[in-house]
Amino acid sequence: MLTVRDFIPQFFIIALFLAVGMLFNSSVQSFAQEDDAEKKNGAVNIAQSIFDEPAEGQGKDLRDVIPGPPRGETVLTRPRPETDAIGIPVQGFLFFPTLAIEQIYDQNIFLTENGKENDLITTYNPGLKLTSDWNNHMLNFKAEALIGRYAQVNNENYEDLNVSIDGRIDVARETFLFGILDFAKLHENRGSPSDTGSGSPTQYNVTTAAIELFHKINRLSLTFDLGQTFFNFYDSAPLVNQDDRDRTKSAVSLRAAYEIVPKYEAFVRLEGNDVSYDSGPDDIGLDRDSHGYEAVAGVEADFDGIIFGEVLAGYRQQFFGDPNLEDINTLIFGGGLKWNVTNLTTISGDIKNNLHETTSAASGLVSTVYTVAVDHELLRNLLLNVNFDFTYDRYEGGTYQEADKYGAGFNAHYLMNRYFDVNFSYKYKTKNADREGGGDRDYKSHIIALRLNAKI
Repeated sequence: MLTVRDFIPQFFIIALFLAVGMLFNSSVQSFAQEDDAEKKNGAVNIAQSIFDEPAEGQGKDLRDVIPGPPRGETVLTRPRPETDAIGIPVQGFLFFPTLAIEQIYDQNIFLTENGKENDLITTYNPGLKLTSDWNNHMLNFKAEALIGRYAQVNNENYEDLNVSIDGRIDVARETFLFGILDFAKLHENRGSPSDTGSGSPTQYNVTTAAIELFHKINRLSLTFDLGQTFFNFYDSAPLVNQDDRDRTKSAVSLRAAYEIVPKYEAFVRLEGNDVSYDSGPDDIGLDRDSHGYEAVAGVEADFDGIIFGEVLAGYRQQFFGDPNLEDINTLIFGGGLKWNVTNLTTISGDIKNNLHETTSAASGLVSTVYTVAVDHELLRNLLLNVNFDFTYDRYEGGTYQEADKYGAGFNAHYLMNRYFDVNFSYKYKTKNADREGGGDRDYKSHIIALRLNAKI
């Protein structure tokens, strides 16, 4: 049971972090006042010169100059030069170090229907990003860690890591070659359908290598993707075998789009995949090797930056060699839409439909996620968000089984200055499974979090 004593160390850190941020904020305001005095004495108007010729990567804030937002921008994504990190110049690159500390209260850490257990979790999230500052081509490097510490249930502690390098070669004016190499050490959430319920979370590694070639000829654009992802799972304590989940997924896709009129294009995408498990039959005697394809068609449009997004529909098939696993045949539908109701409010909606591997006797898990969010800029440096989501999980092949998940949340993001920002969030989530077993179980949970970010 949590006591006041459990909260003291974490909130002492938060209070110290917040005090430093306020100190920086007051210093920035003091410097700004000194700058104003210099301007009144005849000094160069730096703000005006920046507005006329913005620095690289900052952009202009033209909301008070032109009607409506620039194309593709929303309340959350538009540049904010006064609070965006500017980075440290390093030999043609910009270096962005970050550090975040988050305090989370989780009312149901194991996501169970009965015998709920709450805990206080402190997460530490150091990171760094190195971005090229070149006129042509691009090269980025990113590394970050996410360390979670539980106040009471220490077996749930985790240390996640992500390292990636990506780049772009500008072959010609309308021809680009992209590449990425990504490694992540992760842990499986307790809400995962594949959660074993063991004494500690399942840890696994994901390594991804991919290339993409984009070429545009007049109104026709072609995008070719080729990639491989390697999954390596570690056994869970006490002695729960996970090696039978190790696998390699290879995928190749081709997307062709035709711009009917400016900012309005129709597209088709074909994708083939192959899933190969390292071992033979898994612990329940099933050989899960498979191959399949997806074919979708859709439309992507942008109406003057006010409403923009895409919709798509198609068909998916996945074939299994094991006679005990049925082939999967499902429709695909999805898309995303953003509506800038005003310069200060954005409403967005998304539908995503994906096929996942499973550890049950079924062939696979088809998950459809619906999300709706409203973002509002209450103040220039205070952003509010309300979000809702619904997930429908359906197992294909084998015994029919489905589950519904609902979620609702609220976020308040306060941008103190270039160096510090604070985020408060609340999330409610619930799940109703028609047949419980493994990671599929009913649950309800409330999560409250306070996150402090430091950046340069």
